[in-house]
Amino acid sequence: MKNELLHPPEDQALTLKAVQDHLRITHTGEDETLQRLIESVTSYFEQTYSLALIRQKWGLWLDHWPHQDKSPWWEGVSDGALRDVFDSNGGVKIPQRPLLEVSEVSILNSESDAEEWGRDYYRWSGGLEPRLILKEGLIWPAPKINTEGIYISYIVGFGDHSFDVPMLIRHGLLEMMTFLYSNRGGDLRNAEKASGAYSLWSPYRRVSL
Repeated sequence: MKNELLHPPEDQALTLKAVQDHLRITHTGEDETLQRLIESVTSYFEQTYSLALIRQKWGLWLDHWPHQDKSPWWEGVSDGALRDVFDSNGGVKIPQRPLLEVSEVSILNSESDAEEWGRDYYRWSGGLEPRLILKEGLIWPAPKINTEGIYISYIVGFGDHSFDVPMLIRHGLLEMMTFLYSNRGGDLRNAEKASGAYSLWSPYRRVSL
């Protein structure tokens, strides 16, 4: 499996102005430092919570569909990895959240050319528990190569701009920024808990069953 960012967001989840206002900074001498902190905090949040804050496009490559793996070794040794990708109902879990759209499902041939699979055959559930779901009575198309023969492109994010990001998330980001600004060189994981962001973000934590 490979999951890769194809088109990064065109806006930031936290603007420099919002951070300056929150920290009550009226000069521009620390703009570079603040910008680095914004990038560090937002990147930490997105990676830790598998959440995309601003609209972005990702590509997911799979070796096979749910229940199509034929190797007993794969089922035993890699069972944990399978649970991360496939659900018990035969759907595909989309790694990043919140899902806005599945834009393409394609099968790659031996020349790595993509043959798109029509949208009449599948649907998706969006939001914080995103899935790609096969429509009833149909079967997944078999990949034509052994490795990464299935390609799924999808779009995630809360919206196009910083004001689309939920208030709890933005507040947590600002509180974490405040802690790191006051404690230069602080560890990001410790800053999340010490700043109170960990509690604010609890509704967005993905629970593994």
